[in-house]
Amino acid sequence: MKLTICVVLNPPESPFEKNICISKLVLCQRGTSPEHSWSFIRKFIRGKQGKNYRLITQTYRLINAPFLIGFKLPTLGKPISITIKAISVFFTLFFVFSVLSSFSQVKVIKLNLEKGVEYIYELQEKDYVQKGNKINGPTTIKKKGLSLKLDSIIPENFIIIQVNIVENYVENVSNILKDKTDYIYQDFRDFGNHSVPAPESFFSSSDLIFRIDLIHRKIEILNRAELLENYHKILEQRNSFEIEQKTELFDTIYLNQITNLIEFLLWFHNTRITSEGTISQSYLKDKLVLKEKNGTQFNVINEIESIVKPGRDYKYFSVNVESGLLEKYDFIRKDSIKNNYGKNVGEYLYNVAEKKLQTFIKKNGKRRDC
Repeated sequence: MKLTICVVLNPPESPFEKNICISKLVLCQRGTSPEHSWSFIRKFIRGKQGKNYRLITQTYRLINAPFLIGFKLPTLGKPISITIKAISVFFTLFFVFSVLSSFSQVKVIKLNLEKGVEYIYELQEKDYVQKGNKINGPTTIKKKGLSLKLDSIIPENFIIIQVNIVENYVENVSNILKDKTDYIYQDFRDFGNHSVPAPESFFSSSDLIFRIDLIHRKIEILNRAELLENYHKILEQRNSFEIEQKTELFDTIYLNQITNLIEFLLWFHNTRITSEGTISQSYLKDKLVLKEKNGTQFNVINEIESIVKPGRDYKYFSVNVESGLLEKYDFIRKDSIKNNYGKNVGEYLYNVAEKKLQTFIKKNGKRRDC
């Protein structure tokens, strides 16, 4: 073990002139024998220069523990013994303070929803083609509005929330045409003269109850049986054929996917952020970087360079570290449009996908940003 010893000498006029303190022990480089080190310290203390200094720093290598036991270090005419026990105590204290210091520098984000508050999320997706001069072509826009309320808390493990879809439409826009489907209104799709409810429309007219496991970061749809029964009844009312098969399809596919609707709530729950900007244990698989912080708001990106380039995803997150809420999210992906021979086709050079999320809070009838 290699150590640096800093010996603090009190001036002769000090009432504590009998004391010598070993103030710091840290790892250092190899190469200095203990005999040479202590010889240097003795000569320095006894020499003329020693009168002008209170701190001596010298390196030695601890190769034989008995060498330190009972060693008498002459200082101001008062010998003092340095023992292995004193060094052990120092290392223990040094380790404890180092650990406590490292803990204080790590911020763990926890999802903390308030009862009596309505959380409003506006989500938008855009897919379009783009020319080289950044003029956009035909575009598909999907927009959802979610109203989320905390129903109950099961201490330390679970929370139960109710979610209602208050806005839900798809719009296709081209140069001269615009087509919009609003799922808030009951919508039925015709399959062989037998209509079935569109899942998007069905969910938009239903209360969705979720249970969130905060320990394992998992989401479960609690009123699954109720939703399944209601869907089955609608099929019967519409005289649909193959009711059981369609009900099973709705159960195994659409009900299993509905939890993705609020997955963003857990993206940063239990995530750790250090003062140096290191981010770990995020729900996301991306390698994240802390871009900036302002009070309780931390802005995070998935790339150090924020320039959008073809073939790379760019993601931006704004997180409230006190409430654990994702306040804002931006995503953009830009891919080149090429044929099987690797060449551009037509005037549009890129396929572009965008996603945005914005969070609002409604309390006592007043809506505001987070």
